[in-house]
Formats: sequence, C-alpha cells, structure tokens
Amino acid sequence: HSLEAMAAMGATAIPKGLAAYFTRDDVPLRSMPTVRGTLPDTPNPGLALRWATALHTMERYHALAHGLTERIAKRWVARVKALAEGFYPALEVLEVGVLGDGEAQHRIGKVNTIISLMVRTGGGRVGGEGESLLLNVRGLKRLQILLGTDLSDLCCDGTTFPKSARDVAKIRMQLGQPVMLGGGARHGVVRVALGAVDICQAVEKAMEEANKGNSIKSNEDEDEDDANDPFVLFDALGDAVDAMVVNDVQLFRKIELLANHWDEIAKRCDDLPASTLRWHARLAAEGVIVNSTNKSTQKQQGVRTQEITNVDITWLKPHEMVVNRERVDALIDAITRWDAYRKPLLVDRDSGSILDGHHRYNAALGLGLKRVPVALVDYLTDDSITVDVWPGGDHGIEKISKQDVIDMCLSADVFPPKTSRHTFREPLLPIFVPLDELRDDE
Repeated sequence: HSLEAMAAMGATAIPKGLAAYFTRDDVPLRSMPTVRGTLPDTPNPGLALRWATALHTMERYHALAHGLTERIAKRWVARVKALAEGFYPALEVLEVGVLGDGEAQHRIGKVNTIISLMVRTGGGRVGGEGESLLLNVRGLKRLQILLGTDLSDLCCDGTTFPKSARDVAKIRMQLGQPVMLGGGARHGVVRVALGAVDICQAVEKAMEEANKGNSIKSNEDEDEDDANDPFVLFDALGDAVDAMVVNDVQLFRKIELLANHWDEIAKRCDDLPASTLRWHARLAAEGVIVNSTNKSTQKQQGVRTQEITNVDITWLKPHEMVVNRERVDALIDAITRWDAYRKPLLVDRDSGSILDGHHRYNAALGLGLKRVPVALVDYLTDDSITVDVWPGGDHGIEKISKQDVIDMCLSADVFPPKTSRHTFREPLLPIFVPLDELRDDE
C-alpha cells in the first residue's frame, strides 16, 4: 500500500532500483495498478527462475513438522553462537538486538538464523588502537579468499604459521561476501547462516534415523509404546545439528589461525595463491591459455578464440557516462590487490569504441595506465553481439542500434548511464594481464 501511495505521487517517487528487479508481470493488477504502470513490461527470467527454485524449497520445508524445524533452528543458532564465543578474541558475535513480535513470527524458530561475526586480528592485543584491530570490509574480503585456499605448503614455515598448524591451514571453506556496518563503524562482519535447505536435510535425515531406531526397538521390545519413543527422534535431531556444527568448527579454526597471524599473512600476500597463482589455477582449469603482451588468450582444442590485445588507452572511445564512482573505486582496489587485469574490455576493432567495460576503462584512467587489455571484435558484422535499450533507465531513448553506438563513440558526447545493454552469445573469457605490462608505453 505504501508503494502504491508513492507511485500516485509520480514516477520519480518510486525507487529507481525497483525496475531492475521487477516487471509488470510481478505486480498484482488490481491491488497495485499505479506501481504496475511504472515498471517495464520486459520479462525477468532470472527472477522467475529464482522463484521456481525457491517454491520447491518452500514446499519441502512446510511439509515438515513445525516443531522439528524450530528445534533445529534454535539449537543450531545457540550452538554456533556459543562456539564462536569460544574462539574469542579472534571471533566475536555481533548481537543485532531482540526481535520484536512482528518480526519474530516470520523467522524460523523465532530466531535470527543469520549470525554476524566480527574478526579481530593480533590475538586481541591492546595497544590503544581499540576498534582498529577489527577487520574492515577490505580485510574481510582478503580473509574470504584465504579461507578458500590451502595454505599448508606455502605458509607453515615456522615464520608465517607454526609448522604444527598444517592441518588447520589446509582447511578450505567458502564464505559469503562481508558486509560493512553502518553508524560510522570502520569494521565489517562476515556471516554464517542456516537456510531452509539445511533445515530440510537435517530434519529428513533425523526422521530417517529415528524410523530405523524405532524399527529396531519394535523388533526387540514387546511394549509398543517404547517402540514409538519420541526421544529417539529428538536424539537424531541433536545428531543432525552436531553434524552441521562440525563444518562451523572447521571454519572458525581457520579464521582464528588467519586472525592470530594476520601481520605475517599481510607481509606475504603478494606470494599467496590468492593472487597470481590461484587465478592462474582457475584459468588452467577452464582451459584458458594466457600468453605474453599483445598475444591472444584462447580456449584449448579450438573451441573458441578470444583475441586479446593491450591497446593504447587514448585510442579507446566510451559511449556512455559513468557516474557510479564507488564501483570504479572498488575496481581500482581489486585490480591493485591482484596487480593485474582479470577481465578485458570489449572493443570494436575498427573504431576503438568501448562496447562493454566502461567502469574498467575508468579504473585504468584512475590507475594511470598507458594501455588496457581488450577483446577486439568486428562489432557491426558480428551477429553474436546484440544491443538494446537498457530497460527502466533515465535515458529517454526508445531504441538503439549498433551504428548509434559507433556514432556516439566518434562524437564528442556520450549517452546517459545505463542506456545501452549489449548481449553476447558467449561471455568474455577470464584473463590475467599484470599491471607492469600496462604501465609502460612499449
């Protein structure tokens, strides 16, 4: 109702980002006609696919007994919070406050199954810096990469990590993107969560084990009530939670190791697989060959060739304005940390028109690079590349052609942000071009 009231005030009152996620087909016609009229009529297949998969999980979850799913959620949250406190000072739970009745009724087990964790480096040493020992988002992103990397051979040398830490350093765990805190806080958090799929698997496994246990008891006992003992199911649920917490123990052990030796890790970051070695391993796994400057990058066995050339940055011509400075700054940060470009720009071979990669182009300008790695294509004749108007943008353009893009590139003007949307039959292949190759003129 609030959205409908906002829409009645005019199209500018509706959040701009809404049109990037919803279309008219996603909004009820009768109850929200004004909101519906402000949204694009282009279908959003990605949203439809997410709903299709989510509905399957929702049906599976609601088919289970409510008391069992609540028991799993409450026990897991309590166990993981207590476990995290045991890894203090490296880990500390960020309590988000007590849930109100209105919010709690929509939570699984009336608890928050997303646990936010702050990571403290240096073993909790007190040196007057206070909160500065807590990792910020940039540090947590580095932590995220290191968690997924086997560091046993590289770091257990007695200097970075103790030699006795090989088993922990070998642990590889995946963690979601870290989150910056509001309110002026400089540090961020990482999060562990219990999802509906986890709960379904735990309850279904427990029910299977309980049925086996009661079946055995029914064969051994004459008392029928004993054969249907509910505590057999409760024990099985406890075992299921124990099995899930094992993974959390492994995760927390690796975080603690990294946090306690963070200064030593920072000194060796340039040599870690998290940068060059790890990216080259991914490229090799995908069958991508990375050659030296001005050579092509291609898939093996002749499946597809992608011509990569390091071109003079002054030859490139943008056709769209870039206003998202935060994204450019984030790219500059990522490129600097990797000391390399990992994705090329898509550029027309004849004119130097930038078709995809305006933010990467602006990042190169910010870094003061002389050259930029690009994938060259015959834009006007390549049928695998199409262009259309970006839906829901504030560009005032109803249609756009490839020639319109080229003409704008060759002019002294640019389109507004999010005007054109290019579609490629095959995505750009990953690359690894060190910045040293892009800083020099030759």
